Amino acid sequence: MVEIGNERSNQFWEKHCQQERLEAGVERDIRESFIRAKYQDRAWIPQPTGEDREALSKQLLVCVASNNLMRTIQLLVHGADVSYEDPNEPNPKLKTCLGVARHHKQTLQVELLEQNRALSSPKPVDIPQVVTKKGHLYKTGNDRTGWKRRWCTLDQFRGVEYFRSETDPDCQGDIKIHEMLSISLCDEEKDPKYPHCFELNTQSRGYLFCADSKAEMDDWIETLKKVIPRDGAEKLGFDKVGYLRKKDPHNVGGWKKRWFTLKGKSLVYYRREREELSEIDLKKVVELKPPDHVSGTPEALCCFQICLPDRVYTLRADTPAEAESWMQALRHTQVSGIPLSEQQTTSARIPIIVHKCLQFVETFGLEAQGIYRMSGNLAKIRRLILGFNQDARGFLINSEEYTVHDVAGVLKDFFKSLPDPLLTHSLYQDFVLVMKAEHEQQLVQLKSLVEQLPPVNRETLKRIIGHLNRVIDHESKNKMGRTNLVSLFAPTLMTVNADAVSMQNAKYEFMCMDKMIQYYKWLFEVKDEEEAKEKELEEAKEKILRAAQQQKVVNVGMTSNMKFLNTIYILSRSGDTYGTYITPETSVGEIVEEVSTNKSLPPDHYALYLVIGEGDSYRVLSSSDRLLAALSSVGSECHLCLKPNAFYESIKPFMHQDGWESVQVHVREKKKWKRYPCAVRGKSFVQFKDNKVRQNLPYNSKLQIFGPSYPIQLKLSYLH
Repeated sequence: MVEIGNERSNQFWEKHCQQERLEAGVERDIRESFIRAKYQDRAWIPQPTGEDREALSKQLLVCVASNNLMRTIQLLVHGADVSYEDPNEPNPKLKTCLGVARHHKQTLQVELLEQNRALSSPKPVDIPQVVTKKGHLYKTGNDRTGWKRRWCTLDQFRGVEYFRSETDPDCQGDIKIHEMLSISLCDEEKDPKYPHCFELNTQSRGYLFCADSKAEMDDWIETLKKVIPRDGAEKLGFDKVGYLRKKDPHNVGGWKKRWFTLKGKSLVYYRREREELSEIDLKKVVELKPPDHVSGTPEALCCFQICLPDRVYTLRADTPAEAESWMQALRHTQVSGIPLSEQQTTSARIPIIVHKCLQFVETFGLEAQGIYRMSGNLAKIRRLILGFNQDARGFLINSEEYTVHDVAGVLKDFFKSLPDPLLTHSLYQDFVLVMKAEHEQQLVQLKSLVEQLPPVNRETLKRIIGHLNRVIDHESKNKMGRTNLVSLFAPTLMTVNADAVSMQNAKYEFMCMDKMIQYYKWLFEVKDEEEAKEKELEEAKEKILRAAQQQKVVNVGMTSNMKFLNTIYILSRSGDTYGTYITPETSVGEIVEEVSTNKSLPPDHYALYLVIGEGDSYRVLSSSDRLLAALSSVGSECHLCLKPNAFYESIKPFMHQDGWESVQVHVREKKKWKRYPCAVRGKSFVQFKDNKVRQNLPYNSKLQIFGPSYPIQLKLSYLH
């Protein structure tokens, strides 16, 4: 525009303007009307000479080779196609206006074309409609009292501005677009004289407005929703923010409006003044209950629940769409109950919870009698689900604490909790119809349907069916044949509500699952190399199972003379490595000493870290831990790394003292912190119940401080 100049530009835009040009200080509405007529309505530009769009586009191809920017603007305004391609040009780089401008090094022409959406595609681009609204609204002051009638305007560039009257040129205040976070209805603030009230929220405060009618209020709300930035919460460091109504547990039918902020696995709610009231720890979520679409009542469609072990929070949004938006944000913090497409997955596109559960069962439970038929411990299943919800990648299934039936229960619960089943609602009828065809057609059509599944669904289904075949291979021990597994997994993988399936469809579900198991290799195109690799893994797991039978040690399954080669990384995965054999009896401390000695490292300064994935999460292994047991609980997506012990320098001052050094341990029990007198002496940690009674905890022991609903465990394993 600097190159063109205001005078030349106005000669084009105001060529046929009969009225006087605007003077400084003219009223705002007159100025706005003039500008809209000039640029938006194009009321005074020269009229086109009658050429069609193709002719104008050909002229544009010639024009952009020069520096005549004004002519380019005229052609674009009159309708020349910025993406027009010359059909007679053999050189592909010179077929478009953008290519011609670049070839002739007309940088300003290139910029002008790109600003007008010059693309390689000749398809016309729809110009988005400008969002605007204006009208009278009532507004309160900062103290949320004293309604005053104001003339309000909104557009997607300036935001909301309000004036004393429609003709008043002085703006009384504004709310910038980038400041807007959310909009909500107002129930608690309702005044009988001003019933149609809504609130526009920013980070610093909320602005109360009231319309003359419900229809006008709804129109303002819908228009504002179009301009509120979707990344407003993200810019403030949150995943989602906004007002919700929280059901008052002490007042039946009572609701309290609260400001909620979601960040990671923490949901905090505040009073209006942004005074923090409480935090909902989403790591402890047992279940997220979505809006009740069955009852269909307006209130039920806006309500959802967050279920913790000791409490249920019932929340209500203003609209069903807003409730679903909150549910989607909350689901991202969980593992159970969210769509497969939103799950954390392995590199093979299998949900991490499925991968770890299947690996555990294949390591410890292929010969367990009644696997998938016998129920696990419900309390332990819930603890496992909570663990995956907290950190799916870093969570370790302890084989000494959980049985294969507990883990199998988690797997079944996971698939039952999916909002869309593994084989999807959209393809369900197709899978059923295929089973009515002839045998040869059944397999061809079944393979086609499997290939139509989303990638995560397809890879997960392949992994599950392959796993079921491994279970069947051990039928003589686990007593679970194909018929048993089909009856258990067909309804679990094909439908969400098995009770609603007709007997006839249930029959076809069983047939479908049976075909998948029977023709697994052909349906999923299992290659010979893949099968050989699976066989090697299977043989290794069988050795573990045989060893378990010999020693009669449940969930350990290895003899002391079995050896496994492992790689230890030094400092980082890109650093030096050390290979060593470990047995089921090898402790972490022994490995640290061996590697430190061979690499000439001081063992007191180093610890063995179990690193998940690419370092997303990790934990320090206790010196007394059995290394093989720790590795078997996490699966293949982890590695061992010997690094400096981050706790050594903190502990070092107390290592060789004869006297007692007093310290304090603070333990948070819900919202309160409790202080315990403690002491460190040599290689012992002492916790005092009070100032008179003490409990001496030796090296490598565990200290558990029990909270109201779960124990907080401190493992003393860093004093080497």
